Amino acid sequence: MVAGNWPNPGQNALVQISDGLDTVDMLIDRHTDISFNPEPIWPTDVWGVGCQNTTSTPPDDGYQLLPRFYSDFLSTSYIDRTQTDVPTNFNIKQNYPNPFNPNTTIKYQIPELNFVTLKVYDVLGNEIATLVNEEISIGIYEITFDASNLPSGIYFYRLQAGDFIQTKKMILMK
Repeated sequence: MVAGNWPNPGQNALVQISDGLDTVDMLIDRHTDISFNPEPIWPTDVWGVGCQNTTSTPPDDGYQLLPRFYSDFLSTSYIDRTQTDVPTNFNIKQNYPNPFNPNTTIKYQIPELNFVTLKVYDVLGNEIATLVNEEISIGIYEITFDASNLPSGIYFYRLQAGDFIQTKKMILMK
């Protein structure tokens, strides 16, 4: 639990829970058996129904998780923090296959919300293609570059996100 207090018996409570990446509001309804039980030991898996509790029009917020029974809280005895798909730094991998004809895959990772560009250049520095040009959230991504309309040669791809810039070389062989 991140914020809020576990309810007293027979009372409603709004608490926030987090998995370390995102936070969700959880409504504990007084008409369930949950408030009559002790607060679980966190971390805990929670099952519930998602609902939107808002008066705004159009509805754009107010999403909440509603567990129905105390048994919807499942004890988590082990969390493996060594295995994660959440990147901690910016990185761009070598494309594969390389050399390629005519398609290749480029993988990159973004550790925080950022405006990202991924562009392809020829050996003279001319921009050949823009593969990504948008704000991207945290994650690991891959994109396929189709060079079927380009001649054989050496090309460069460049990832820029904030102050991070990295360039790699790839070879198109037809």
